[in-house]
Amino acid sequence: MTDDLVAFLRARYDEDAEAAKDAAKRAAAELATADRKADRFLPPYDGSHWSNDYDHVHVHDHRPERSRRRVQIADCGHGAIALTSHIARHDPERVLAEVEAKRAIVDQYAEVAENDGANAYEYDRGWVNALRESARLLALPYAAHPDYRDEWRP
Repeated sequence: MTDDLVAFLRARYDEDAEAAKDAAKRAAAELATADRKADRFLPPYDGSHWSNDYDHVHVHDHRPERSRRRVQIADCGHGAIALTSHIARHDPERVLAEVEAKRAIVDQYAEVAENDGANAYEYDRGWVNALRESARLLALPYAAHPDYRDEWRP
């Protein structure tokens, strides 16, 4: 179970990271397009910040040469503030940071699972069980994925 759960989580995190990077590239392309329209030629940028106002999602570039500009990247329709707020809160930078934190937990679990790297003290103190339950909880948001197994449910 351990190897399969670890592999499952790592695959999902790879997918999440790839989607976030794709979104960041799209946002960078939107900034570059806005620069071309304004007759500005600045280097590509992929470390943007996302925000929302009512029914629009914006990407911000805070470098001084861009004058703290923002470019609209999505229009979700009238009154869609909840949707745009959700999109902005899950900007690529945040998603990538969350993926790295979750990977660290999974890596710790993989290291001590099946007693490979765990000692009696770690077992006695519940460290291994806590990491196992954490890994199961981390898999729960992916329960609808076809590779998810019910045996992983906490």
